[in-house]
Amino acid sequence: MTQTIERCATCGNEAVAIAMHVDGTDLVMRSCDNCDTRTWSLGGAPIELGNALEQVGLHAGRRR
Repeated sequence: MTQTIERCATCGNEAVAIAMHVDGTDLVMRSCDNCDTRTWSLGGAPIELGNALEQVGLHAGRRR
């Protein structure tokens, strides 16, 4: 798991991005404390929270 600081796509302030490798693909959550925006992406494509949680649940504990 890695954490980086980026710019929020909504307000431009600092946002945190947390990435984890899920079954060979990066799952990234981006969060902005300023405007309370939260987004998720899988392999660079935007996904909904439910899909992100499903991916983690499907692949939790699997080793590659």
